[in-house]
Amino acid sequence: MIRVLVAGLGNMGRSHALAYHHNPEFEIVGLVNRSVPANLPEELKRYTITSDFHEALARLKPDLVGIATYSDSHADYAVAA
Repeated sequence: MIRVLVAGLGNMGRSHALAYHHNPEFEIVGLVNRSVPANLPEELKRYTITSDFHEALARLKPDLVGIATYSDSHADYAVAA
């Protein structure tokens, strides 16, 4: 099982998180977003959402990070991961 942390819960992030949620080869260990989105799908409400990417990365120690944040944060998040 691949432990995944999804960063960003806009349209693309929600789509990626749902794909991981429905794939039995992945386990979502957490979600990162500035706030809890009002339109979060029911399937994703069971996961912990944090606003601090670096804290989530250190605490959850995922195998994989899905980065679906604004483009200007991609490099920093990828290097940290």
